[in-house]
Amino acid sequence: MDPPARDPFALDLRTDPELRRLYYEAEHHDGYLRDVDVFSAGISIDDNMSVMVGYGHGAVLTYSLNAHSPWEGYRVTANGTEGRAELEVVERSAVVPDADGHPILDANSPANVAGADGVRARGQRLLVQRHWEVAQEVPIPVGEGGHGGADGRLLTDVFRGPAVDPLGRPAGLADGLRSVLVGIAANDSRRTGARVDIADLLAGTSVPAVLAEPDPARP
Repeated sequence: MDPPARDPFALDLRTDPELRRLYYEAEHHDGYLRDVDVFSAGISIDDNMSVMVGYGHGAVLTYSLNAHSPWEGYRVTANGTEGRAELEVVERSAVVPDADGHPILDANSPANVAGADGVRARGQRLLVQRHWEVAQEVPIPVGEGGHGGADGRLLTDVFRGPAVDPLGRPAGLADGLRSVLVGIAANDSRRTGARVDIADLLAGTSVPAVLAEPDPARP
């Protein structure tokens, strides 16, 4: 599909050598079309959404997604009995056009890293503020490689065996199921306009038994 010449959201895979070889020239192998119009009528994924999730022990999660923001990243905050933690991660500060008007796709481009004026620089920041105290910035160790160093750790776990992790960070089958079920419930709630209880979705399935099993990924 040839993207509209004047659509600023269009992605022309032919203009980038790596994307052309990785996606465009391989479409006939797997049928994966990376450059279709994300706003077309056949796309069912929401561009903007907000979800509220209530847990049995009283915790509340609010989640918002904007799929076409001018910068790429996320913010995570946690409010607890002792205070508040705030994490901001800027993965791409901006998507700016090149001299020909095409978006610069390379996330490591100086324009995408710092932005034209450097106001929103790529990076991450973690703040922790306890009740009755001032906020403190917590240093975040920088890993080597993709995804903050997670890619290398994942490959090591897969090919050399899991490393000792007293914090129990690896996600197992049950963790994946719990995460996916929140999304399934959110889509069901969007469709019906009503509150959805995950337990009702699982009635008559074998999933509850899987969730109740001990997770070998946890210490």
